[in-house]
Amino acid sequence: MNRKIRSSVSAPKGVGGWLLLLIVMLAVYTPVMGFRNLYYDFIVSARALPALEANQAWVQYRMVVWVIFAIMCFFCLAAGYALWCIKRPMTVQLAIGVIWLVGPIVPLIHAAAASAIFHLDFAQTIKPFYVLIAASAIQCAIWTGYLLRSSRVKNTYYPADSGLKSGK
Repeated sequence: MNRKIRSSVSAPKGVGGWLLLLIVMLAVYTPVMGFRNLYYDFIVSARALPALEANQAWVQYRMVVWVIFAIMCFFCLAAGYALWCIKRPMTVQLAIGVIWLVGPIVPLIHAAAASAIFHLDFAQTIKPFYVLIAASAIQCAIWTGYLLRSSRVKNTYYPADSGLKSGK
């Protein structure tokens, strides 16, 4: 009995630690920093170069990027909320999907949009995103590893009586 009490005390459960950091990053940091970056990319640059507003391709690209950002924010907030409130295995899979979506996939979508709107070769539009894609893929791999291997995540989202403990 003493062993059972000791194991339940030492095994972390609930939202806290790295899991809490991930929730804050998904629900707060990513949307706020994304808005800040887009504000500087589109609003400040348009004030500095008013001729951009006359370029229809630029206006269309800006609109597409803002729509992508809104969708990304929705998914980030949904994943953050789910990790905070919904304690089911599906929540972990949702979070992993969203992490990869907002990490290396969104820059690929931005490059594809730029390629289509500005009639450029995709290889040319993806070049500025190489470092961002590589860095975000490394971050995503680390967070995915955490979500799949963490005892806190297993104890919080995978019920002890189900056979889903390690995602099998």
